[in-house]
Amino acid sequence: RLLARCLEAPGRDERRGAAHGLSATIKGLGIGTLKAHGVVPKLEAALQAGEGINAKHGTLRAVECLAARLGVLFEPYEIALLPCLLGAFSESSDVVRLAAKGAARKVFEGLSAHGVKLAFPAVLTAASGEASTNWRARVAAIDMLGATASCAPKQLGAVLPRAVPALAGALGDTHAKVRE
Repeated sequence: RLLARCLEAPGRDERRGAAHGLSATIKGLGIGTLKAHGVVPKLEAALQAGEGINAKHGTLRAVECLAARLGVLFEPYEIALLPCLLGAFSESSDVVRLAAKGAARKVFEGLSAHGVKLAFPAVLTAASGEASTNWRARVAAIDMLGATASCAPKQLGAVLPRAVPALAGALGDTHAKVRE
C-alpha cells in the first residue's frame, strides 16, 4: 500500500511520507522484501512509463529514501535503476528534476568503490550523449562523474581512458551549460 501511495498520491508531502514509510518498512522486514514484492521493477516501470509527474516524483523520492536508509544493501538495485534515474534529469518538470537530483545525490553518496565501478558505464553513456540528447541529462551525468572523483579516485582512474573522450565531446556541445 505504501508503494501505491508513493506513486499515486496527489500531494507532494504525502508521496514523501509514503517513501519514508516504504523505506522504513523494507528496512524492518529485510532487504528480501524488495524482491518478494517486486518493488524495484515497479519503481523502474514508473520511471520509464510516462505515467505523470506524481508517479515519477514519488518513485524518485522512494529511491532517495531507500538509498539513504538501506545504504550498501540497496546498491545492486541502485545500479539497476541508474539509467532511469539519469533519464529523469531530462524531464520538463522542475519537481521531477529536483527529485532526481536528490535521489542521485543519495545514491552516489552511499556507493561503495565496487558500486562506483559498476555505475560508471551508465554514467559515461549519459555523459557522452549516447543515451539521450537532452542537455540536462548530460550535465547531470558529468556532475556525477565529478562527484565520484572525490569518493572513488582509483575507480575513476581505471575508467579515465573512456571518460576523457566523453568529456571532450561535452566541450564541443552546442549548449552552453554542457560546455561549462
